[in-house]
Amino acid sequence: MSSTTAEQSQRGNRPDIPKFQGYTEADVYAWLNSYERVCEACNADPAKILPNHCAPLVTARLADKGAKFVDKNWKNIRTLIEKTYGRAINRVQLQAALSIRHQATEESVSEFADALDKLASQLGTKLDDIAGIFVSGLLPTIVGGGMESRTFETFDDALKCARTIEENQMARRPRAAMLVPPSRPAAAMSITDQSPADRARTRSATIRHGSATAVEPTLRAHMA
Repeated sequence: MSSTTAEQSQRGNRPDIPKFQGYTEADVYAWLNSYERVCEACNADPAKILPNHCAPLVTARLADKGAKFVDKNWKNIRTLIEKTYGRAINRVQLQAALSIRHQATEESVSEFADALDKLASQLGTKLDDIAGIFVSGLLPTIVGGGMESRTFETFDDALKCARTIEENQMARRPRAAMLVPPSRPAAAMSITDQSPADRARTRSATIRHGSATAVEPTLRAHMA
């Protein structure tokens, strides 16, 4: 025969397996294991025919990272795939977490921005690319303060605007409740908080009460 089984596999008898999609692959390790088993069954070199079974962007990325799709190089390529795409499941979960993340009621604008920054960093996503996600995830009171009709070119611009609205809203909140302590019953108030007349009545009541308390045991002793 003038052609090997591996070459036949490349010309039409290729391993029957879905193409590897990289970051969006549901389970990278399961795909790699299946691919190896099918290549073994077809007597095909997995490294040499891999470009036929990967999305074009995946092949290009692996080539940029130094992958050589030649005979007997599968071990090196598999290691590279695992290193590059091995956290694909986590990446999908992070993308979902980023898309549904909203500012909590007790969370400040800055805290919300920091949370998105961490998710974007883990995904390798630029902050400017998630400016829209940031705005849509803000509390309605913040967005309704003047952001709903604006378009922000950068994440920083959106963050500055949201912080300004938050600060203005905080400044307009009633401060009386924070400045005036709650009223207390006169009996529970410290004597230094009472008026001179109240202090006199409190001392008089204390003296009378103290005297009665001190005399009562003595009277009982004599009556016994």
